Amino acid sequence: MQSKAGKKKLFIGITGGIGSGKSLVCSYFEEFGCRIFYADELAREMYITSKPLRDALVKEFGESITDEKRNISLEKFRRIVFASERNQKRVNRIVHPFVIDELMRRTGKLNARFILVEAALIFESGFDKYLDISVEVFSPIKQRIHRVKKRNPKLTLKDIRSIIKLQMPDKEKSSMADFIINNNSDKNHLRREVRGLYKVFQQLLPA
Repeated sequence: MQSKAGKKKLFIGITGGIGSGKSLVCSYFEEFGCRIFYADELAREMYITSKPLRDALVKEFGESITDEKRNISLEKFRRIVFASERNQKRVNRIVHPFVIDELMRRTGKLNARFILVEAALIFESGFDKYLDISVEVFSPIKQRIHRVKKRNPKLTLKDIRSIIKLQMPDKEKSSMADFIINNNSDKNHLRREVRGLYKVFQQLLPA
């Protein structure tokens, strides 16, 4: 199979709602030899390193989103992003093109057979059109809330539910994804699910 980049590799997106277990799934894929990029981490990096992105966000939201060094304050910025669906759309409209361009630049240089990008908003951003395969990590809402609360105790239940509400519903993601990984049991079960899908990737792109 030839990827859309024209090279013999698979470009794969891993998505899912907050707390679904995307990062854990990616850690298992990495263990099996895949190369992983994390879109959220890249975005946070670019808030600091990309002056054009910083300037575009300040132009849209004002200097109140910056810290004393005039860098984007992630804490202030996060409050604005999740304040409303309108704000989230405004942010995404600005941030997504920058992050997608940088992801394509970085991944385009790699010779790895399986390149994975973990991103919560693969379909919302339109990034799926660059992918060979999209994978949704699915987990029940209650489990997702529990995981998010455990890793970030400062978030209230109301905060978490607000974030979930702003994200694409699981049913819609599932209808768009090529594959679904169910993260509704223990880690051993999840690892077996990931290994099974990795074997599918190997069949799609033989060595």
